[in-house]
Amino acid sequence: MVWESLKIFVRCLISMSNPNQLYEDMEKLNALYEELCWDHSDELVFTHDGEEIIIYNKTKEKNNERKSRTY
Repeated sequence: MVWESLKIFVRCLISMSNPNQLYEDMEKLNALYEELCWDHSDELVFTHDGEEIIIYNKTKEKNNERKSRTY
């Protein structure tokens, strides 16, 4: 599922007129991973609400659910 979302994301980026846009967006995504302390193997979900793109970390949510059940 993540790969399908990423493929769509990449297809959108490829159609942009700036040839460096893909690399610039990947830098932003890497910075986001670092800032949020996400592991590169975490499963991300890309979605939208019609106005903005929403990215959430499915792996972190699963881990948080497990932790909340143990307390």
